[in-house]
Amino acid sequence: MIMLENAGYIERELPALSLEESLRGPAGQMCSQLVGTKHDIMTEIGELDELLAGEPTQERMATYIERIVRWLGDDMKQMHELVTTLDAAAQRDERNAGAFVLVSESAINILLEFNKARVAAAKWFSTNKLE
Repeated sequence: MIMLENAGYIERELPALSLEESLRGPAGQMCSQLVGTKHDIMTEIGELDELLAGEPTQERMATYIERIVRWLGDDMKQMHELVTTLDAAAQRDERNAGAFVLVSESAINILLEFNKARVAAAKWFSTNKLE
């Protein structure tokens, strides 16, 4: 849900900020991707929940958990690339600094939650001896 909230926040606030036009598209695409990933992950969690209602194997559960963490990680990598690009843009022209701050603060919010998910997944794998 943090991904959805922060993507929405960026989408609402970014139009009011000064930013090179060439960077508006990638920022908007990142927001769309975060929203899409959130929906994909919620679907996976729903399927995992259904699986848990039966008699799941650890291997099947591992498949879902690995996929969720991988999708989140993919978005984190792309968010990092966008933040790095915006940082360089802010260094070139201080008028881009507001967009850099907006996106980087949102990235931190998302990253903190991603780390919680990653730690929980690692704990599950170590508890279930599936590392």
